[in-house]
Amino acid sequence: MGQRHPPSPAHDHSAGHPDLTMIGSGGRLLLTGGAGVVAQLLRPMLRERSEVVLADLRQPPTPPAAGETFRPGDLRDPGYADEITEGVDAIVHLGGQASPGADPAELYEVNVGGTATLLEAARRRGVPRLVIASSVHACGGYNTTADWPVHPDRPVRPCCPYGASKGAMEVQARLYSDEVADARVVCLRFALVGHPLTWRPDARAYLADEDLLTLIAASLQTDLAFGCYFGASDCPDPRYDVGPGRALGWQPKVWVSATGLPGGAPAPQRCRLWPVDPDG
Repeated sequence: MGQRHPPSPAHDHSAGHPDLTMIGSGGRLLLTGGAGVVAQLLRPMLRERSEVVLADLRQPPTPPAAGETFRPGDLRDPGYADEITEGVDAIVHLGGQASPGADPAELYEVNVGGTATLLEAARRRGVPRLVIASSVHACGGYNTTADWPVHPDRPVRPCCPYGASKGAMEVQARLYSDEVADARVVCLRFALVGHPLTWRPDARAYLADEDLLTLIAASLQTDLAFGCYFGASDCPDPRYDVGPGRALGWQPKVWVSATGLPGGAPAPQRCRLWPVDPDG
């Protein structure tokens, strides 16, 4: 088990967006899943320092701004993957099926298959920086308080097929880092992000918008060859150990409180992310 880092006050945020010096002005960054919730949070920050290519099957909810282009398509299509990786200096890979309740076959085809196609195109082009959106579901099988806080070095133990697909993506990213010379590859196991905090147990695994931005920025600037890290904000009793994220030069600054939020048991489902008594 890792050691917890000391709490940080919720009001202690850096002004403005982090400086993305990883690709410098004029660089090109591919943002897959460009129509998704998390991508909308990242777009203003990313386009300040780079040309951003938004890739998705769906149109983004807001049209591309100055510094952005949208390329519609399916990541499982090798021709499309080859097209969108041309001239790219960095990739933030958010694309895929994000619903833990989705059909397992679809999860593996879209998340694992789509990632394989994207990374093969990126490998041929030698893209040097890659940030993969994994999930806490990849280690959601550690679902008793005796396991918490879960250190990122513990073996992948998914709580559901969605988590298994994310764990497989981490293995694909590991291979990429070994095959592409001087690559910098980071897998981020996101907690709940981009949605309001409405349930008390989720306060133990919640990533506030401000912490998401600084985590992505740090991941795009690291000199580390490879690593998997939990992405969660600070709280009194964390489920996941975010201390190792200091290796990226990152530490959460938002303090998440469960005060006033409803508790209770989760609805019955296959996913075992939360125990029967999550408040226990």
